[in-house]
Amino acid sequence: MRDLDELIVTSLREGADTDVDARALMAGAVARGRTRVRRRRQSLGLGVAVVAAMTVGAMTAGPRLWPGVNHGDQRWILAAPSPGWRDPAALPGAPGVPGAADRPDLVGTDPGLLHFDAPAMAANAEHRRWTSADGYEQIEAGINGRIVYAAISTSMSLLDAAPRQGDQRQRFVLREQPVPGLWLRVDAPDQQLAREIARTVDLGRPQRCALPFQLSTLPAATRISSCYVSFGPHTYSSGGVLIARARDGATMEVQAGYDPQSASRKHPNRTVAGKPAYLYPARDELELTGIPGLTPSARIGKNYRGFAVPDADVVLGGLTSVLTIDQVQTWPGFLVKR
Repeated sequence: MRDLDELIVTSLREGADTDVDARALMAGAVARGRTRVRRRRQSLGLGVAVVAAMTVGAMTAGPRLWPGVNHGDQRWILAAPSPGWRDPAALPGAPGVPGAADRPDLVGTDPGLLHFDAPAMAANAEHRRWTSADGYEQIEAGINGRIVYAAISTSMSLLDAAPRQGDQRQRFVLREQPVPGLWLRVDAPDQQLAREIARTVDLGRPQRCALPFQLSTLPAATRISSCYVSFGPHTYSSGGVLIARARDGATMEVQAGYDPQSASRKHPNRTVAGKPAYLYPARDELELTGIPGLTPSARIGKNYRGFAVPDADVVLGGLTSVLTIDQVQTWPGFLVKR
């Protein structure tokens, strides 16, 4: 401590025109420090009271994310789902499929499956988006206006390269290996929430990446390489698959947004396997127009390449949809009809 005092006084003397009264300087600093400590203790006392009140509220209000106070910084804590709470937009389970904890090698190998769950994230989310792609699986959730992620893979480099929204510099990234051979990456606004998410991820609960539609025909030499499905607080909002062809890198996205009021509002200008459809002027997207509640389309331009309109005709011509869009458990069990 004495060395620090002398360093401060020496520095001030070198930059001053007159001598420095070290004793007066230190006395003033100590007095100001004591004042700050008292104020901080008062703030912390108030913060503890606020957190206690919020915790009581969380116990009676169901799943939410409650803000806490910690040394003046904002922290977030995941609230546990209320007893008996059931996610109205839960994905169908996958009986007989091992979870990520038992078979890490299966993660990211089947776009129709997710080998983990995150029920606490789902319970607190304003929206969530599940993705099963080559080499990784991920959930994105909007919680109190902030986007958080939990993703698993056998490769950390694949996790780091997975697409994510927003400015990565504004997030805390947690990387850990929950079981041998499996990596978990969590992105959150701060370290506390990241650790809460990591703690609540369930690696023993496999699910299906289900959609309210199913394909029956794919272009020759192609496969589905990824699946995604998005939900609002209680209902489906959008979802789709990526069709890929290895020999030339061709890609096509087949997706469907949810419009509870009607089918597509576009005026048909084409027929696909007897179904009314609309081909965009740029010939980069083909949309089915006669399906109540859904707007399925095949995207072959802009971010996608290698396929033409006849390929989109083939895919959409074999698409079937469910009538119970709001009942996830009734959706097809497979992305492509078997």
